[in-house]
Formats: sequence, structure tokens, C-alpha cells
Amino acid sequence: MTSEPETEAIKQRLVGLFGCISTRYDAQRATANASAPLIAAAKSHPGGAVLDIATGTGTIALSLAKDGSSVMGIDLTEGMVEVASAKAAEQGLSNASFSVGDAEKLGFPDATFDTVTCGLGIFFLPNQQQALLEWKRVLKPGGWVHFTVFGEGSAQPHGRMLREQIAKYGVDARSIFVSPLPKIEDCQRVLEEAGFTNIETTRVDQSFYQKDLQEYWIEARNAVGGALSAQLSEEQQRAFAEEHLAAVAETATPEGIYRKSIVNLASGQKPTA
Repeated sequence: MTSEPETEAIKQRLVGLFGCISTRYDAQRATANASAPLIAAAKSHPGGAVLDIATGTGTIALSLAKDGSSVMGIDLTEGMVEVASAKAAEQGLSNASFSVGDAEKLGFPDATFDTVTCGLGIFFLPNQQQALLEWKRVLKPGGWVHFTVFGEGSAQPHGRMLREQIAKYGVDARSIFVSPLPKIEDCQRVLEEAGFTNIETTRVDQSFYQKDLQEYWIEARNAVGGALSAQLSEEQQRAFAEEHLAAVAETATPEGIYRKSIVNLASGQKPTA
């Protein structure tokens, strides 16, 4: 288990990065696409009370609320919670609420929720197994957990290129995925270790093409790459963008810039006894 100081440092770094992009987070195509299989899985095991962990701007929570569930969304980043809350108000969804919360230390009583969802969030957690045990604790017996992660090879080679290039400017470019689960077998294993049963796993290929460098850069700047580059001076940002886009251009094909996006979906049930 990661030490408390290390855990806090990891979480604060994530809060800083995602706080920078909370108002434009919804523009990321890969993240938006990844919501669909998780929403479908949650709706296949319907429950009245849902906890959406690492809710971000509330895409999954709001979709489930529209379907009639009572949803609580939590996220470490206040900016994300503010965006999600504003969207709920705009859509008139009084059955969806949002608050700042820690996925590893849930402030809810035992057996509160029928369903726990976590879209593209579990791989950020420094103490992943502790989190899964917490999620199981707040589930009612027979309740379901559903989570997604990016699978093996996703966002490559561009993610690796971006981190390597921006590191030359003195930016901390470590991967934000603290506990990646790149293979379906990894997802199966962590659910088994946490004591879930009736485990279901699926690998979904959501790869796509971006038509040109402009489209690529718009999405990259709305993602963590934008948060990393925001740490540079304006002059450095221009130099970094020029260098990075020149490298990305070399990967272009006649169809455009291929963005590999694999989503691993995993579901497990809390035992009834």
C-alpha cells in the first residue's frame, strides 16, 4: 500500500491537472466515447441508488439520473464537481447531486447503494484494492460495481511522445495512471481479490481518426496534455506545440491521425451472504 504522504502527493497532482481542464474536459472524444459501454452495463443491472466515483463532469451520473436512478457523483476535483452540478441544474435533474469526495475513503454508511460506477478513474488510485473494498462496503448485498479503464496501447504512441517532449522543459510528465489495468485479466483479478462474484469483463475497441493536426491539437489541449503545457511560459508553450505537432505529423496516414482507444469494462457483484 502506498504511504500516506505519497498518496496525498499523487492526489494533489491529479487535482491540479484536472482542475486546469475541468471546463473543457467534455471535448475529449476518447473519454466521451468510453462512457457508453459503462452506462449500458449499469443499466443492465438497474438499481435505484447509484454512486458514481471519479464522476468528472458527470456524464455517466447524469445519464443514469435521466433513466430514473438517484445518483450521487463524487470527484476529488472541485472544478469538475462544479461543472457537473451546473449541468444537472441546467437539465433539471434533481435526482443527481455532486460533491468533492475521495474514492478510497467514502463517507457513506454500509450498504447504501445498489450500484457503484467508476468511468476511467480506478487507474488513478494509489491504493486501488482499498478503494474496491470501500466500494463493496457501500454496496447493498447483491449490488453491482462497474468500472472502465483504458486498455493496452491506448493513446499510443502520441501520449508517450507528448510526455517525453514536455519533460525536456522540466515538466513532471509521469503517467497519471498510477495503477493501470491494461489487460482484461487485470480487471478480473482485482475484482476477484476484492471479493466480488459473477464477474463480467469486455474489451471494446473505440479507436478513431482525427482528420488533421488542428483537430488533434484541440483535443490534446483539452486533455491532460493541456494541463501539463499550461505549466510552461507562453514562449515555451509555442515551442513545445511546434515540436510535438511536427512529431505527430509523421504518424499521419491518408485517413488522418489514428488514435488508438481500447476500453476495458469490468463488472462484479457483491455477494448476498
